[in-house]
Amino acid sequence: MDNQPGKNSETMENADANKPEEIAAQSAVTGSDGLTQPEKASDKGASVSADEDAEEMSEDLIVPEGETKKERFCRRCKLLLKLFLCYIKIGLFTFGGGYAMIALIENEYVRKRRWITNEEFYEIIAIAESTPGPIAINSATFIGYKLVGFWGALVAVVAVCIPSVAIIYIISLFYDEFMAFTPVQYAFEGIKVGIAILIISAGVGMMKKKRKDVFDWCVFLPAFLLVTLFDIFNIDFSSIYLILIGIATGIIYKIVVDLINKKKDGPAAEVSAALPTPKSDEDEEDKQ
Repeated sequence: MDNQPGKNSETMENADANKPEEIAAQSAVTGSDGLTQPEKASDKGASVSADEDAEEMSEDLIVPEGETKKERFCRRCKLLLKLFLCYIKIGLFTFGGGYAMIALIENEYVRKRRWITNEEFYEIIAIAESTPGPIAINSATFIGYKLVGFWGALVAVVAVCIPSVAIIYIISLFYDEFMAFTPVQYAFEGIKVGIAILIISAGVGMMKKKRKDVFDWCVFLPAFLLVTLFDIFNIDFSSIYLILIGIATGIIYKIVVDLINKKKDGPAAEVSAALPTPKSDEDEEDKQ
């Protein structure tokens, strides 16, 4: 009984000593603004842009742990079916060629399904434009191969070609009657406007998200002005030459930048190589 006051005083002192730690822990959780960390995370999550959401991997591409061969086969078949249906839809509702298709592919694969990232999409478009062949088939080949390999490329190319081949074949059976039909002529006039809007939106979107520096503007502005002047004055100048000029300009720029960086880093690298490396205590112990 005599020891209880001493014990009570010790427990009170321990409680008083623990109060600063509890207050610090509580302040670390709540913060100075009175918001908890989950609330702050939710506030930050609310401000995440749609482009950052598109960078997240889709559930269709996640490989579950311990997946058997049968499960892998079923998952790949489902992905092939989705890829086929997506390119059927893109090929069916795309007018104006591959450039008008760029905006639809970006919306379907980058934003909606998150199968590829923005950076991967722009690289695929650049490769598809630089290689021979239609940009629609080239992009379908690259995207399909990236997702499911050879069979993905084959399915994507077949799917993107089926609507065009079917529609052209049906129109060819009664071409004269079809073109003489007045509503069809009005429809084509509206389609031309829609094609222009799709191409412009795709170009503006790529310019917004692309890294822009002095070199990019020095290449873009002259190329844009040249193409515009050639169209105004009806000058026959193939876009192939612009592509080749852009490739040569990029290679020369990269070589020059590397040479400048080597000259800047050269003296510092020579000095660092001439200085003796400090020996650590472990090396001295090993020698002993």
